Amino acid sequence: MQSPLPKSEDGNVAPAMASVAIVGALLAVANLWLLAVVVRSFLGSGGRTSLGPLGVLKLAGLFGLLFVMLKQGLVEVLPLGFGFAALPLGIVLSQLKSTSPARGEP
Repeated sequence: MQSPLPKSEDGNVAPAMASVAIVGALLAVANLWLLAVVVRSFLGSGGRTSLGPLGVLKLAGLFGLLFVMLKQGLVEVLPLGFGFAALPLGIVLSQLKSTSPARGEP
């Protein structure tokens, strides 16, 4: 099975894979930003609005975009997944590295 990623003159696909990982990271950032907008509007209204359909629409849009990009062969799954996973992994690692004490601890 041949890779749809373009190869450089020396046959290296690393630059193309890096660009796909960047696309995955950008999708993760956009997804997190949209989630923050939905949660902020929900909390700002005191929880009186039903934002379930908006969350479903956000998720459907993400899956639709991923489907089109994968079906058209614009990206490969593995580097896209690595890029998408970089954001939550970075958040977890930054929290583990945090030097501030937890609430209630001296």
